Amino acid sequence: MRRSLRILVCGAVLFVTGCPRGEQPPETFPAKGQLVDQNNQPVAATISFKSSQGASFAVVATTDAEGRFELETIFGNRKIKGAPKGEYRATVMPMMGEQGQENEMLIEPIELPQTFEVKPTQEGNEFSIQVEIRKQR
Repeated sequence: MRRSLRILVCGAVLFVTGCPRGEQPPETFPAKGQLVDQNNQPVAATISFKSSQGASFAVVATTDAEGRFELETIFGNRKIKGAPKGEYRATVMPMMGEQGQENEMLIEPIELPQTFEVKPTQEGNEFSIQVEIRKQR
């Protein structure tokens, strides 16, 4: 399920951004973070970062078991570690737990109100994101 969602998100991103021809990939900078819920528990999700500059690339991240993630830039059919400098709006797409588990989450994208700035530094950019997750009934 997690792999299918990741492939679907990457495919949608490529469809929206297109495959640049003859363009050089943008310069990227290290960026990582952690995604937690309102109880400070890690959240399994894919995060899409949309550039405020309208770009020919997409920036995405998938969390691990601790909610940690690293941004990757999708440029054409290439994945590049990090993200280009600039401001981004983020959408969190939570992943569903195993069927019948108590902690199943509603699969609803969560558009975050704040922006995230990737600065041009090799020391890295770090983001701490907290979202409110509603449980299924």
